[in-house]
Amino acid sequence: MVMECWGSPCPGDGDWTIDHIDEDKRNNSIENLQWLLRGENAARSAYRANQLTPEQRREIIRDYVPFKVTEKMLAERYGVERGPVRHTLDLYRRGINRRGINLPSNSP
Repeated sequence: MVMECWGSPCPGDGDWTIDHIDEDKRNNSIENLQWLLRGENAARSAYRANQLTPEQRREIIRDYVPFKVTEKMLAERYGVERGPVRHTLDLYRRGINRRGINLPSNSP
């Protein structure tokens, strides 16, 4: 809605979507938004998801403690943006294991 009201108009025909440049869906500042074709956005998402190794994903799930060990802290530890860390934790919370990773059974 922010992009549609105050940003650049949709580039044209096609299946366009709004992308959050810093990968934080909560950051809706106009400087953080850009138009991408849905396929480009999916490719970026897949790239982001593969920035962490299975071992790093297990460590993130094991080490995450809300308000104590944050997504931001883990992203800095592994040298990635918050998106891959958030993606890992979101999949874990939903019980999804798309990458064949043996996830710990305890809650993050």
